[in-house]
Amino acid sequence: AKAGKAPVEREGSANQVGAGKAPVESGGARAEKAKAGEAQKKEQWNLIKAGTPELRMFLILLVFLVVGVFMQYALAADSHVLEYQRDIYKEELKRYEKELKEWEQKYESKEARKEHEREKPLKPIEPKKPTLGEFILASGIVFILQGVLLLFLGINIMRRTDLSAPILEEISSKETDKYAAAKKLAGGIPWALAALVPLLLSVAAARGFGAKQPEVLKEIPAWKNCLSTAGITIGNHYLVVLVILSGAVWVFERYRERLKLEPHWAGICVTVLLAAGYFYLASYQASGEVVPSLCEALGISLSLAGVCGWLYWKKGLEYSLIAAFVSFGIYPFLAIIIAS
Repeated sequence: AKAGKAPVEREGSANQVGAGKAPVESGGARAEKAKAGEAQKKEQWNLIKAGTPELRMFLILLVFLVVGVFMQYALAADSHVLEYQRDIYKEELKRYEKELKEWEQKYESKEARKEHEREKPLKPIEPKKPTLGEFILASGIVFILQGVLLLFLGINIMRRTDLSAPILEEISSKETDKYAAAKKLAGGIPWALAALVPLLLSVAAARGFGAKQPEVLKEIPAWKNCLSTAGITIGNHYLVVLVILSGAVWVFERYRERLKLEPHWAGICVTVLLAAGYFYLASYQASGEVVPSLCEALGISLSLAGVCGWLYWKKGLEYSLIAAFVSFGIYPFLAIIIAS
């Protein structure tokens, strides 16, 4: 060392080089950090939080659902639908009067009637044409609240599988061109033709078994049916595809070693069966006919859970949703042509 200068310290010199700068992470360290972040994310029960892509995705899908709710009003307020509902009401009123008379004969005293008040038949409510405000209060709010719950469950389950919504993730990102990402949604429209096939086959099969639509419903303008069906399909898609299919895939992925089944195909098959049962009950409750209800339920479940479920797996949630929305929107118009 030269006179007048302190000797240079070797120990700790590596930390002194580039003092004030953050240490550079190696590629392996970054990968480990990202992996730890993903693991921590999966451990969290709710991923829909402020500032997250999941929240932005949730809000986009919720807006789509609200639009679908308003689309249903055109059919709900149609005079032919109201006439059909009043015909059903008259039949229910006759049944109510008969059951009420039997109840009164069974319990003649006031004390007995008071004791068995719970067994008294309920009087049906006479249908009335709803205003837009009444429709929103009576039905719209229920649909929206159901949709909020379905989206909350569906997005959280989806994030725990390899299923995805790539276009919504692009739109939700602050750095991407939202218009360019939104244009990709049009790619789901051609797939609507595939989703239409099971629906139209179910109409043809139901007609082969002698199913007939009530005359009063034949007078409803096709565009109202199309709007309403497309609007209802959004909620059904969230239930069947986003929640049930995502949940089934998650279960089959978790127990893959034990069950020895491909999770996605197994999930689609289970979802088709569950959806068929759900739509059969809904159709049978409305029509009271077994075979036509079964045909309709199979057509809807194969289209929604089968074709659109496969699209969800292979192309993403957006393609699946757009294909379902378009196919079910066109379906009533084509069904009228086939059934006529």
